[in-house]
Amino acid sequence: MLLRRGPRRMNCRAIRALLTPYLDDELDDVRREAVRHHLRCCARCRVELSTLDKTVRIIRLWAGVNPPEAGPRWVEGPGRTPHNGAAEFRKPDGKG
Repeated sequence: MLLRRGPRRMNCRAIRALLTPYLDDELDDVRREAVRHHLRCCARCRVELSTLDKTVRIIRLWAGVNPPEAGPRWVEGPGRTPHNGAAEFRKPDGKG
């Protein structure tokens, strides 16, 4: 970890490595204050933190959601595979 001029001066790469532990409140006081100080001065890292925070919130929101039981399935035939883009998309009952 790169610390410059005391614990409050860190570069962006070092800060980015600490953003997840920062959001999870896992940093010691010195590192937490270093991240806070850097974020006050660095718009790019603030954007990175905001994006990470939103991503974590979305993942936590969807963590308990189960996918639907049934949905459309690929119907394969001669010359039709999901990989060549020519496969048909049909409902599980075989209609439409």
